[in-house]
Amino acid sequence: PENTVLTFEFYNSRDDFLALQNAPTREVYISRLAQTLYMTLTINPSNIGRYPRTMRQSSVNSKHNPYQLISWGRGFERDILNNHMDFLDALFYYLFKEEAEFISNRMEHYLREGEGGITTYESYNGRFASWKPLGNGMFIMEIMEDINE
Repeated sequence: PENTVLTFEFYNSRDDFLALQNAPTREVYISRLAQTLYMTLTINPSNIGRYPRTMRQSSVNSKHNPYQLISWGRGFERDILNNHMDFLDALFYYLFKEEAEFISNRMEHYLREGEGGITTYESYNGRFASWKPLGNGMFIMEIMEDINE
């Protein structure tokens, strides 16, 4: 949808998702969420025009990037690799074209190896991406349009 946020959430199973939706209290919801949600993709197109790339590259404003992919770890890395790579490969091809395979391999490396590291900002086929590997299968990938210089 134009100028709104679209979020995809990946859960451990449909049953876990439904149990989460029927949680009797907020505390139960939060405790179940930590055991079921393992990856999110957020798309916020309004951030493209609102925040220039130079601003979004700072750690303070990086949350304003138009695309954000987060792996929450918690032992679900194999589920992502086994069940969602087709989706992620298609997403990366849409965003990065001929550099999609490199991006996909890098994400797979972080999921398999679980290593931490330093945030890096690099240009990939006209888009700019930051990687924040946090270790233990957790990482944040923020993707920006290479505009608003």
